[in-house]
Amino acid sequence: MSPLLLCASIAAASSQSVHIVVQLDASLIGSKVRVSTTWLGEDRAMDLVDTGPGSGGDPEDGLYVGDWSGAPVRVLPVRLTLQAPDGTLTPIALYNEALDAETHELAYAIAGGDTPSVRRVATAGSSRAAEIADLSSTAAALGWTGLVLGWVAWLVGRSVPAR
Repeated sequence: MSPLLLCASIAAASSQSVHIVVQLDASLIGSKVRVSTTWLGEDRAMDLVDTGPGSGGDPEDGLYVGDWSGAPVRVLPVRLTLQAPDGTLTPIALYNEALDAETHELAYAIAGGDTPSVRRVATAGSSRAAEIADLSSTAAALGWTGLVLGWVAWLVGRSVPAR
């Protein structure tokens, strides 16, 4: 098997999973949370389940969870919709999530009121990774600056006649 074909088969065999957690405000408990996306051109939707993984596994604790998996993607559109106990559907948010690893946890908090609001409570990528990326670009810039200044000093030292 050629190395290129081997790499392609390994890449095709890899899978990416996304774990979604939504915390509902107490005023919204009893509503259903529906999450939908388009994963590599395929429309997907699921109702999140209130299994209660956070508060000792108690149902009706306001934590709704669900999982998706499939071929690796870089950006995943996530649409959140609430279904009230009377059946009314309310689209409440659309996020484009950047994914860069095999496993992700996306977490959102939904607050009730006249118009429900959503906020992202966890990031798809680690904040430490973002800090390292920022620091590495700064270190590279400082390194190149030092190299250029050293080269200029060397040139100036060569052009000064010895006494």
